[in-house]
Amino acid sequence: MGSRIVAFLKKYHLSVNRRIPGYLVCVAIATILWLLNALNKEYVGTISYPIEYTDFPKGKFLVSPLPERLDCEVSTKGYTLLRYRISTPFRPIVLDINTLSNQVLEKQHIWEYTLKLNDIREKINQRMENNIRLLSVHPEEILFAFSPAVARKVPVRPDIRYSLEKQYILKNKIETVPDAVVINGPRAIVDTIEYICTASWNAGVITKEIKKRLRLLPVPGITLETGEVSVALEAERATEARKTVPVEILNLPKSLKIKLFPASVEISYEVGLSRYDKITEQDFRFTADYSQRDGSAYLTVTPAGVPELIRNLSFQPHRVEYILETHDKEDENN
Repeated sequence: MGSRIVAFLKKYHLSVNRRIPGYLVCVAIATILWLLNALNKEYVGTISYPIEYTDFPKGKFLVSPLPERLDCEVSTKGYTLLRYRISTPFRPIVLDINTLSNQVLEKQHIWEYTLKLNDIREKINQRMENNIRLLSVHPEEILFAFSPAVARKVPVRPDIRYSLEKQYILKNKIETVPDAVVINGPRAIVDTIEYICTASWNAGVITKEIKKRLRLLPVPGITLETGEVSVALEAERATEARKTVPVEILNLPKSLKIKLFPASVEISYEVGLSRYDKITEQDFRFTADYSQRDGSAYLTVTPAGVPELIRNLSFQPHRVEYILETHDKEDENN
């Protein structure tokens, strides 16, 4: 009995296996017929074209963003829409700006022109087959805004990170060569630029002179007369210096005289060996502001002017005692 059941199942399985290919063929034919029928119907879809802009006005810079593609809503047969999306290479739609911009408005040094894309429907229709109907274009308009070209010289700001060995100090101020560059571009952008930065440079620990060419960072919409600058860093040994600097009184009424105790401050600082003898007391300025008195008999001393390339400045005292005197008649007459 069992052998008969096994034989029946084998025979049934073989019969089913023989029917599967035929079944799949029928399904494939039905699918193709359905697809052909579906593709023969009218559909609304989108065809996207790249845009190429040519012949910009001379002496002016574009300051408005422009769309890179044009989306066209169309009505056509399904198979046409499918073919466009899969296999049709889309040549860009070329927009000649000087030819199109017949009406230009000037607003605060900005020349503006708005192109209504419905005005160039014929140019777009020429790219399409006769059985395609153009319904709409997106975006509906393109704004062209131009600013006159101007040039201005701006300083270069180096972006440098470094450290110094103990008992070393920078010998000279960090400067670039050139220290300023001419930039060209639309006035709306050029007038807002205060400086041009260099690429970042980590110079590490400095004990001697090192030099490097640094790239200037680009600014969108701006051209630079040069793309690189030179920069040099030099370190030298530092030494301690001491000086005595008088305290200057600020905002003292003309009717008063004042005496300070002490009248000067003792300062100490570190400076490079090459500049030790070049810095004098006149390079420092310490002040005490009479208008900032706190009701006590003392005025606070503040450093108001310090030479470059010194470090670890300290001074004593931070407060000085004062005594007021009025002008006598002889002084007033003089």
